[in-house]
Amino acid sequence: MSKDKELTQEEMGERFDNPIMKNQITGDQFVEDRIGEIRLKGDFIGETGYVSLDDLVEEINNSRKGVILNIGDSSTSGWDSDVVAVNREIKQRKGDLYNKEKDAIFPLFNYRTYSDCLRDILGDRFVVVNAGVPTHTSLNGLRRFKELVADFHKAGISIDYVTAYYGNNDSVCNGNAEEKYRKGLIGKVRKMLVDNGQIITRTSANDFRSNMRNIVCYCKRRKAIPILIEPATPLYWEPGRRVKRKAEFDEDDAAIRATLPVIKGHYNQAIHYWDTANRIIAGDENLAGDLNHAIEFYEVARESDYITPRIKEGHLQTLRDVGQTECVPLVQIEIPRDKNDGKEGEGYFGDYCHPIERANKLYAEQIAGVIMRHFWDQQERGNSAIPSNIYTLY
Repeated sequence: MSKDKELTQEEMGERFDNPIMKNQITGDQFVEDRIGEIRLKGDFIGETGYVSLDDLVEEINNSRKGVILNIGDSSTSGWDSDVVAVNREIKQRKGDLYNKEKDAIFPLFNYRTYSDCLRDILGDRFVVVNAGVPTHTSLNGLRRFKELVADFHKAGISIDYVTAYYGNNDSVCNGNAEEKYRKGLIGKVRKMLVDNGQIITRTSANDFRSNMRNIVCYCKRRKAIPILIEPATPLYWEPGRRVKRKAEFDEDDAAIRATLPVIKGHYNQAIHYWDTANRIIAGDENLAGDLNHAIEFYEVARESDYITPRIKEGHLQTLRDVGQTECVPLVQIEIPRDKNDGKEGEGYFGDYCHPIERANKLYAEQIAGVIMRHFWDQQERGNSAIPSNIYTLY
């Protein structure tokens, strides 16, 4: 990847106008390609380290297995947001003695992704490729996917199945800057013209529809089976935070104060609803309601939070619409809502949106079910062509 430029933490921060994103993203493992797209230093994510394209091609050719390509954002790659905060604390504590190479903890490879879990189920039949890239929206993912298809084609390898996991980063507000206008004069002009009372997400719901549909169509044209994944996000997580609060005031508080006024207004609403839900759960005698009422408040709080990337209802419905209109599988998982889904020891998420092994096993089981049903359908038909009626909506 010598053609790519390595990005420092400061250079990564320049890509984002959202102060929280500047505060949390580390640039130590990111690069920028020749057209300004963010990539990881390694080609693909393995269970314990990066996997190069050359090594992957060799594995596929030697094993003669099929190929499952998982594209997506940090929920696909497996991001540990707590590590970013821990690294910052280590750096502050050690001061001049801090050595990044020795002291820094890597924010990837810290828990099992759904790609890892899928290998447990289908590893004897398929090579499972984790091509997730943190910070990516559906637009970044579409561009990345086209690059990967070209790389695999050049190596003489066809892709059998493609899963796509996007929506969380699409739904967050990055200083009212849309991803498609992030670079260039158009983006700067549009930002000046935006009404301060508006909230512009990184990808609009309409553009999200277009990007996801293009991913699906690109798969079909290349005889790969597309599988969409619906992001599941925690309800109980405190709005506006990327790591758990440890004090009455922290760095996220200062970053939130620097956001657009309209974002702060929605954030304050989100905190109000979240706090109300917590009080109902705690049995506050001044508030009537049961668990279902609390869940309703948690859902409103999540929908009002444009600081942490959790998919919004408009984007979610758009994703479901694409699955229906394009007749492709949409994988969904059920997370129990009667317990704190982010609580240590019983949670399905490591933080504000990233599924950890408990949830990733559920994703892997659903994906494997889609693939095996299609696989046996092909076997019964006695050909390798993609049947026109194998797509089922989950």
